[in-house]
Amino acid sequence: MTNLSPLFCYGVLSDPQYVDDCDGSNHKKTTIRRHRQSLQTLKEASMSFNKHSTACNIILGDILDGKAGHKKIHEKCMQDVLGETVKHSPNWHFVTGNHDLYCFPREHLQEKFVPKIHRATMKESNRLYYDFSPHAGYRFVILDGFDVSELSASSPEHEAHAKALLTAKNPNYAAGLDDWYAGLSPYDTRFCQSNGAIGAEQLRWLETTLQASLDADEKCIICCHIPTYEPSTRPDTMLWNAEEVLALLHSFPNVVAYMAGHDHSGGYAQDSAGIHHIVPPAPLECAEGEVSYGTIEVFESHLKMNWTGKVPTGTVWPSLLPLRN
Repeated sequence: MTNLSPLFCYGVLSDPQYVDDCDGSNHKKTTIRRHRQSLQTLKEASMSFNKHSTACNIILGDILDGKAGHKKIHEKCMQDVLGETVKHSPNWHFVTGNHDLYCFPREHLQEKFVPKIHRATMKESNRLYYDFSPHAGYRFVILDGFDVSELSASSPEHEAHAKALLTAKNPNYAAGLDDWYAGLSPYDTRFCQSNGAIGAEQLRWLETTLQASLDADEKCIICCHIPTYEPSTRPDTMLWNAEEVLALLHSFPNVVAYMAGHDHSGGYAQDSAGIHHIVPPAPLECAEGEVSYGTIEVFESHLKMNWTGKVPTGTVWPSLLPLRN
């Protein structure tokens, strides 16, 4: 295999937030959210991925919108999504987003999102992180950014820790105010109910996984719903312990990319260690008739993004991404 030909390619998109409902808007009423159109984007993306013979396909969280749970149509909506993804192309992987946790308990999401081969080795029925290798020399690591969170933590201890952290960092939370961000510094806006953190046990697992991959001469691509590098996103869409996670990733030279969702506008930046932070724009907030998805070709020396539709504005969205030396 020469550097002129890709080793393999994979498909990616984020935040479709599908629900079988009419168009809505964000909380500030400034952006239209086209829920049903997202399902058509999933169908188009899946057919495109199949055409390109992708080794795997990844949705970076928020497969469903929380309204699906509120309207009690989440099971039907999930079947709609599965019908437009796995029907057209195999090897899908679903990262857990906050809206998914609004719709289903963790245990149900493990059954729906974590492949059976990985569930068989898990002692915990609510664990949502795992790793897999779609091609020799590469490993994808799926993280659970809501391991420590208020909305659906992985343990009562993690939930208690999340509530204590929110109370200490965000007086709006402590006061029960609807405006989560009033008076907060940009840094502290991350401490809101729609974000979370990677817990200590998951961090130990991540370190062990990265070391094993390094020993096996594998490169790693990290996937998590919540971004970890602020230049690639807004400060209010960051992991609570982003710096701790990023420091761990920097200590492993085989980590080449970190892919996330959550920020519907999308973004991109390369950090000081050379890791590419890729946040695709959400199909949910595309213009009428517009889509947002892509395939990424993996070469010996670089990644190549082949994007269809909406890209982030106000930032570079590169096609060629050189790998760390």
